[in-house]
Amino acid sequence: MEKALQDCFYVQMNDKTGNTLKRSPERYDRKFVSYLIDGANNHVTQLKGRASNQSDHDEFIFWCMSEYLKNGASSALLNTLNRYMSVVGHQCHVSRTDKKLVAMFIAHIPQNPPPQVFASYMFSNMTSLGWLEGLKKCKNPECCQFFIGRPNVKWCSKSCGSLYRVRQKRKRDKA
Repeated sequence: MEKALQDCFYVQMNDKTGNTLKRSPERYDRKFVSYLIDGANNHVTQLKGRASNQSDHDEFIFWCMSEYLKNGASSALLNTLNRYMSVVGHQCHVSRTDKKLVAMFIAHIPQNPPPQVFASYMFSNMTSLGWLEGLKKCKNPECCQFFIGRPNVKWCSKSCGSLYRVRQKRKRDKA
């Protein structure tokens, strides 16, 4: 019998004494991948000088995604993620789903952690669950946005690809 991958993970925020802040943990599923990608893309926008607010969270996610695309699960990426996640505790609860027992692992994150702690946990879970399969960086050097796409897709959008091809053609025609 094949074991099915989890379709979500849970996070519980704790105060400084270790007590939970909310009654129930926050559930994260595949739809939150877009928030991670948006964070990395916000940093791309900041690098181009189009945004004024700097975010350590966005910068860290950008670094994680860039390192992951360039070198896969490199030692640098693993060591960085593990260093930040060392403060995260875990607890296992058992719940019932359609007359079956299901293990529910809850991450306990301290209140007001550095942004890299939560980002590390999100990135590592989403990657290990396969939610970032197909992660790519736009081949247009003026864009460089992250996106999830099929293996043969090179650009984050049709308009970005069209813009790139038009500029390449103009360069060829000029020469």
